[in-house]
Amino acid sequence: MQPVSIHYCLSGANRGKWSVIDRQRGSSTYGRVISHQSRAVLHGAAFRVSEKRRQAVIAKRCREVHARVWGLCDLSEQGETTATSAHYNPFRAPTFTTRDGQPVHTADTVVFHDNGRCYV
Repeated sequence: MQPVSIHYCLSGANRGKWSVIDRQRGSSTYGRVISHQSRAVLHGAAFRVSEKRRQAVIAKRCREVHARVWGLCDLSEQGETTATSAHYNPFRAPTFTTRDGQPVHTADTVVFHDNGRCYV
Protein backbone atom coordinates (compact mmCIF):
# COMPACT_ATOMS: atom_id res chain seq x y z
CA MET A 1 0.00 0.00 0.00
CA GLN A 2 1.09 3.53 -0.76
CA PRO A 3 0.66 6.75 1.25
CA VAL A 4 -1.66 9.10 -0.64
CA SER A 5 -4.16 11.89 -0.19
CA ILE A 6 -7.46 11.93 -2.04
CA HIS A 7 -9.83 14.74 -2.93
CA TYR A 8 -12.86 15.10 -5.17
CA CYS A 9 -12.10 16.66 -8.55
CA LEU A 10 -14.36 19.69 -8.99
CA SER A 11 -13.56 20.68 -12.58
CA GLY A 12 -11.70 19.79 -15.75
CA ALA A 13 -11.57 16.60 -17.74
CA ASN A 14 -11.63 14.43 -14.60
CA ARG A 15 -14.53 16.20 -12.92
CA GLY A 16 -16.52 13.84 -10.73
CA LYS A 17 -13.60 11.50 -10.06
CA TRP A 18 -11.30 11.14 -7.08
CA SER A 19 -7.81 12.61 -7.53
CA VAL A 20 -5.14 10.45 -5.87
CA ILE A 21 -1.96 12.32 -4.87
CA ASP A 22 1.33 10.58 -4.06
CA ARG A 23 2.50 11.26 -0.47
CA GLN A 24 5.54 8.94 -0.44
CA ARG A 25 8.43 11.21 0.56
CA GLY A 26 11.39 10.92 -1.78
CA SER A 27 9.24 9.60 -4.61
CA SER A 28 9.67 11.19 -8.05
CA THR A 29 5.91 11.83 -8.11
CA TYR A 30 5.61 13.17 -4.54
CA GLY A 31 2.82 15.77 -4.30
CA ARG A 32 1.51 15.03 -7.79
CA VAL A 33 -1.72 13.45 -8.96
CA ILE A 34 -0.88 9.86 -9.84
CA SER A 35 -4.38 8.69 -10.71
CA HIS A 36 -8.01 9.64 -11.15
CA GLN A 37 -10.33 6.97 -9.83
CA SER A 38 -14.07 6.34 -9.85
CA ARG A 39 -13.64 4.29 -6.68
CA ALA A 40 -10.85 4.01 -4.12
CA VAL A 41 -10.22 2.70 -0.62
CA LEU A 42 -8.01 4.26 2.08
CA HIS A 43 -6.84 2.59 5.27
CA GLY A 44 -5.78 4.45 8.41
CA ALA A 45 -7.41 7.61 7.10
CA ALA A 46 -7.09 11.15 8.47
CA PHE A 47 -9.52 13.83 7.29
CA ARG A 48 -7.71 17.19 6.94
CA VAL A 49 -8.99 20.67 6.16
CA SER A 50 -6.81 23.76 5.74
CA GLU A 51 -8.59 26.35 7.88
CA LYS A 52 -6.70 29.22 6.24
CA ARG A 53 -7.80 28.13 2.75
CA ARG A 54 -11.32 27.40 4.05
CA GLN A 55 -11.63 31.00 5.24
CA ALA A 56 -10.43 32.22 1.82
CA VAL A 57 -13.05 30.05 0.09
CA ILE A 58 -15.77 31.45 2.35
CA ALA A 59 -14.64 35.03 1.76
CA LYS A 60 -14.33 34.66 -2.03
CA ARG A 61 -17.21 32.18 -2.38
CA CYS A 62 -15.12 30.19 -4.84
CA ARG A 63 -14.30 26.50 -5.11
CA GLU A 64 -10.76 25.45 -4.30
CA VAL A 65 -9.33 22.17 -3.08
CA HIS A 66 -8.46 22.60 0.59
CA ALA A 67 -9.84 19.40 2.14
CA ARG A 68 -8.29 15.97 1.64
CA VAL A 69 -8.30 12.53 3.17
CA TRP A 70 -4.84 11.05 3.84
CA GLY A 71 -4.04 7.37 4.28
CA LEU A 72 -2.71 4.19 2.71
CA CYS A 73 -4.18 3.08 -0.60
CA ASP A 74 -4.10 0.06 -2.89
CA LEU A 75 -5.54 1.36 -6.18
CA SER A 76 -6.78 -2.09 -7.19
CA GLU A 77 -9.00 -2.43 -4.09
CA GLN A 78 -12.70 -1.53 -4.53
CA GLY A 79 -14.16 -2.01 -1.03
CA GLU A 80 -17.75 -2.17 0.13
CA THR A 81 -19.75 0.92 1.04
CA THR A 82 -21.32 1.34 4.46
CA ALA A 83 -24.40 3.23 5.57
CA THR A 84 -22.34 6.06 7.10
CA SER A 85 -21.28 8.67 4.58
CA ALA A 86 -18.92 11.54 5.30
CA HIS A 87 -18.89 14.81 3.42
CA TYR A 88 -17.41 18.27 3.56
CA ASN A 89 -19.02 21.66 3.03
CA PRO A 90 -16.88 24.66 4.01
CA PHE A 91 -19.98 26.82 4.60
CA ARG A 92 -21.54 24.39 7.09
CA ALA A 93 -18.64 23.07 9.20
CA PRO A 94 -14.87 23.35 9.54
CA THR A 95 -14.46 19.55 9.35
CA PHE A 96 -15.77 16.58 7.42
CA THR A 97 -19.06 15.47 8.96
CA THR A 98 -21.48 12.58 8.88
CA ARG A 99 -25.02 13.07 7.66
CA ASP A 100 -26.19 13.79 11.22
CA GLY A 101 -23.53 16.50 11.69
CA GLN A 102 -20.97 14.58 13.75
CA PRO A 103 -17.36 15.58 12.93
CA VAL A 104 -15.13 12.97 11.29
CA HIS A 105 -11.38 13.23 11.92
CA THR A 106 -10.12 9.67 11.39
CA ALA A 107 -11.37 6.31 10.16
CA ASP A 108 -9.90 2.82 9.87
CA THR A 109 -11.24 2.47 6.31
CA VAL A 110 -12.79 4.96 3.90
CA VAL A 111 -14.45 3.89 0.64
CA PHE A 112 -14.63 6.58 -2.04
CA HIS A 113 -17.60 5.71 -4.24
CA ASP A 114 -18.36 6.62 -7.85
CA ASN A 115 -21.42 8.56 -6.65
CA GLY A 116 -19.10 11.28 -5.29
CA ARG A 117 -19.46 10.29 -1.64
CA CYS A 118 -17.09 8.67 0.79
CA TYR A 119 -18.16 6.14 3.40
CA VAL A 120 -16.56 5.45 6.78
